[in-house]
Amino acid sequence: MDLKTVTSTVQTLSPSQKEIVLEVGAEEVEREFERILDLFATRAKIPGFRQGRVPREVVRQRFAAEMERTLIDELAPEALKSSLREHRLEPVGIPVLRDIERTPDRPFRFKAVIEVWPEFELANYRKIKVEKKDVRVEDEEVASALEQIRQSSAEYVPVEGRGVVEGDYVAVEVQGMETASKRKYAKEKVVILAGPSEDNPLAAQLVGLPQAGEGTFKLTYPDGHPDKRLAGKEMATQVKILAIKEKKVPPLDDDLAKSLGDYETLEDLRRRVREDLLKTKEKASRGEAAQEVLKRLAEQVPDELPESVVEREMQDLLRKFLQSPGSQGLRAGGREELEDIKKKLHSQAVANLKNHLVLKEVADKESLRVSEEDLQAEIGALAQANRLPPAGLRSRLEEEGRLDSLRETILFRRAVDFLVDQAIIKS
Repeated sequence: MDLKTVTSTVQTLSPSQKEIVLEVGAEEVEREFERILDLFATRAKIPGFRQGRVPREVVRQRFAAEMERTLIDELAPEALKSSLREHRLEPVGIPVLRDIERTPDRPFRFKAVIEVWPEFELANYRKIKVEKKDVRVEDEEVASALEQIRQSSAEYVPVEGRGVVEGDYVAVEVQGMETASKRKYAKEKVVILAGPSEDNPLAAQLVGLPQAGEGTFKLTYPDGHPDKRLAGKEMATQVKILAIKEKKVPPLDDDLAKSLGDYETLEDLRRRVREDLLKTKEKASRGEAAQEVLKRLAEQVPDELPESVVEREMQDLLRKFLQSPGSQGLRAGGREELEDIKKKLHSQAVANLKNHLVLKEVADKESLRVSEEDLQAEIGALAQANRLPPAGLRSRLEEEGRLDSLRETILFRRAVDFLVDQAIIKS
């Protein structure tokens, strides 16, 4: 349908909301109504008449309400589409129609309220001043990283000639019985780190037991224990030691360095660790500079954004939060805590969208582009990181409609790099 007699005016209700008043000429409306009447007459099934032979006046009377709804459902979107093109408006979210006026032989009138991104002028984005931080790696940091590497290279070897000491990994067979109800649980084989533990009172009781030793302990589990069967209960627990392993940490020497990769000496490893720590710090420093630049530029964006888009962003942040380990305590915490978190996430959603607008504006002004080769290289890197075939990953991204989102991510990353490179660094 190509409407010829659409007239419209636009009124700004707020930075993110506009109202369009539309009118479609009476003759065009009547022609469209006659077309719909012909369609209904062709398909109408009325007792006493053959299909397709029902008189038009009978169809008009019988299906008046349905035809009016069809007319409005077809005219309104087309008229709105024409008006949006004319005024160069790009709505976000779903337009809301109201004040619909439809009278035979009169123009069809209605109003549409749409949400739009607010207009703003991004000024001086090439001249944002940020403070350059002194990035260096201290010897203590290198030593700490090497110690972590040493600890992660530890082996656990069977113990001979002694019992359990703190820090041992102990394979045990356990069977618990609730002291109140006398209910017995099935025997289980588990591995426990011996020593004081907030979650497992049995861990401390293992210290001092001999190899192949047995014992029975009365244990009280905290109310918040992860195993709901044990939470808040007193248990009589029978334990049998099956195996004891102790942690053997290798010395920090050339042999350890050689075992970790292409290193000839410990000094080679130490040098690589220092280089990696420096790269990590430089990346973090650059990230902080980018956040500072974006924060200042975002101040130029109006605070009022399309609420439907803010709500979607907030719900996405909330979904990710509820799927994270940090949300476990919240679920038992109650509604008030959840509402507080929603308020914080709403503020975060606004900040995210402001950054989105800033980066889009920078990309447009600087004519930044993402080529097909750029996209394929990004997919290749993602595939390698996730040990997936690139072709298969691309197919999945296409099926899920995520290619455009990935392309936008690359574009915005380039916009961030541009802003940081252009920033004037204060010494």
